[in-house]
Amino acid sequence: MTHATAIFDLSLALEAYGAGRLGEAESICRTICVQDPPPVDAMHLLGLIEMAQGRLEAAVETLTAVTKFQPDDATARNNLGIALRKHGRLPEAIAAFENAVACRPTYPDALYNLAVALTDTGNRGSAIEPLRRCLSHAPGHAGARFLLGDLLVDAGDHEEAIAHLERYLGENPGDVDGARMRLAQMNRGPVPF
Repeated sequence: MTHATAIFDLSLALEAYGAGRLGEAESICRTICVQDPPPVDAMHLLGLIEMAQGRLEAAVETLTAVTKFQPDDATARNNLGIALRKHGRLPEAIAAFENAVACRPTYPDALYNLAVALTDTGNRGSAIEPLRRCLSHAPGHAGARFLLGDLLVDAGDHEEAIAHLERYLGENPGDVDGARMRLAQMNRGPVPF
C-alpha cells in the first residue's frame, strides 16, 4: 500500500466512523494497519472505533500502542484515559490524563477528564484545580463550569459556586435539573420541577 493510498483510505475510514459505520471504518483501519510499522493515525482511529464498539480492552491495547509510537501525543493519551476510565481502571486513567496534561498543559479536555476521573475516585476536592485550569483555557466549557460549581458547593465556597452555576445556566438555559437544583439547595433559586 502506498502512502497516498493509506492517506486516502484513512479519509474513507474517518468518513465511515463519523457516519457511525463502525464495522466499515474498522475494516479499513485494519487493512491500513498491516503495514510495518502501522500508520499511527490509523491505529489511533482504530482505538477510537474499538472504544465506540464497547471493546474496551482492545481499545486500551491499541491506544497504549499509539502512545508508545508517539509518547508526546496528548490526544492519544487523553483517549487512552477515556478508554481506561470506561473500563473501570481509574488509577491508570488518571495517570493517562495527567500524562496528556504534561504533554499539553493547556489541553482543556484532558484537564476536564482528569477532574472527572478524580471525582469518580471520591477525591472531589482534588478535581477543583484541574477544572479551574480547564476554564482558564476554555471558558465556555460547559461541563467544567457545571462540575466546578458543583464541587465548590460541596467545598463550602458558595459564593464562587453560585457565580459558576449562574454563568453555566446563562449559557445553558435548558438545564432544569443539575445547576438549578444546586442553586436551590443554597437558597439561590426555586426548586426545579
